[in-house]
Amino acid sequence: MKFMKILPLLVFLGTMLGSAGASANAVYLNQPLNTISANVSAGSFTDYWTFELGTTSGIAGQVNNDVFNFLGMFVIQNINSLAVDLYSTALGTTTGNPLTYVAVAGDSNPSPTALTFSSLAAGSYALKVSGIGSGLAGGRYSGSLTVTPVPEPETWAMLLVGTILLGLQLRRKNVIQDSMLIAA
Repeated sequence: MKFMKILPLLVFLGTMLGSAGASANAVYLNQPLNTISANVSAGSFTDYWTFELGTTSGIAGQVNNDVFNFLGMFVIQNINSLAVDLYSTALGTTTGNPLTYVAVAGDSNPSPTALTFSSLAAGSYALKVSGIGSGLAGGRYSGSLTVTPVPEPETWAMLLVGTILLGLQLRRKNVIQDSMLIAA
C-alpha cells in the first residue's frame, strides 16, 4: 500500500528524467555561428558557413550590411544585393569541390537577409551569404544564427504517458476517499 502512495512521484520523476535526456542532444557547430562576420573585397562574393545539427532543430538567422561612410561622402564599405540562404551539404566527388550544396526549402520568413526554419533534420548544413562588395574597400557583413533543438516525438510520448498515469492515480485516490466518506 505504501508503494501505491509513492508510485505517482516515481512516475513523475521518471518522466522528467526521461524527457530531459531525450532533448539534451548537443548541437555541434564547425564554426562559432552565434555571430558571423566577414570583410569582402570589391566585386561578387559567396561565403559558406558550415555547421552540423546533432538533432532535429529549428534555426533563425539574419545578416546585416555594415555600411561604412567617410564624412558622408565616400563609401568605404558597402554590399549590394546582400542575400542569405540555407543549403544542406554532402561530401563531393572531386578534390577541387569537396562539398556539394543543395538548397533547403521551408523558410517561414522569406526575406533576402533573414531566414527561419522550424524543423530541420539532423545533418550537415551551410549558411550561404552572397552579394556584391561595392565600397572602395569592398564591404562588410555581420549576423547571427540561433539554433533551437526541437523535442523528439519520444519526449512528448513520455510526457503524455506520465501525465495520464498521474491523472489515473489521482482519480483512484479520490474514489477511495469518497468511498471512505460514504462508509463513515
